[in-house]
Amino acid sequence: MDIERIKKGDILINPKTGFYGYATRIGRFVTLRALNGDEMTFDSAFLDPAPQDKVAEHAGKIRIDPDVQTGAPISQKAEHSPEEARSALEKFISDMATEHPDSAKNFKSFWAELMAALNDKPGKTWDMRWGSKDNFCPLLMAPSKRTNNWVIWAYLLGWEKVYIEMRTEYIPGEYLDLFPLTDRMRGTTRALKMYWPEFNAGPKTRFLQLIRAVSSKWQGASI
Repeated sequence: MDIERIKKGDILINPKTGFYGYATRIGRFVTLRALNGDEMTFDSAFLDPAPQDKVAEHAGKIRIDPDVQTGAPISQKAEHSPEEARSALEKFISDMATEHPDSAKNFKSFWAELMAALNDKPGKTWDMRWGSKDNFCPLLMAPSKRTNNWVIWAYLLGWEKVYIEMRTEYIPGEYLDLFPLTDRMRGTTRALKMYWPEFNAGPKTRFLQLIRAVSSKWQGASI
């Protein structure tokens, strides 16, 4: 999850370990506290909203320590309008153009094809990485495989080069070879990184096919 989407008291789960609990501290990392008092700290990228049965377990049982609860919050859950998302995307492309004008032209064209394949719904099928200054970029969103919440499934980090990170669990087996970089986010994502001419020559077509294949499974799902 993007850390800007997390607020204290949210019930979250780390899918890999199965550990779940409510958020008590939010900074560079997020600390979850289970109902038995156990705590674990995670990078927000490794967290998802917990399933409804886990959320129900916490009803009336969440206790935020006073010293954590008082004072200005370290991070707040930010809500951004579709217009803000579109404006931020335009700035992202504009900033790219100042250093790499050809890359910006390629990205803008690619984005148009991507939206035609995905369904252009800012704040739902895509958003911006509001919580990151160093890696601010567009995000693709999908319904969680464990809950009804929409979660991040791909990061479009490209600048001079195309650089896309995608959560491995969302990549169909026949497309895994598109993402040769496998050591991202402790193995939870795979990535592709290449110059635009190489990407446009073939991988782009397959990537868009992947987007259509995966997104077809949730078309119409509360979009």
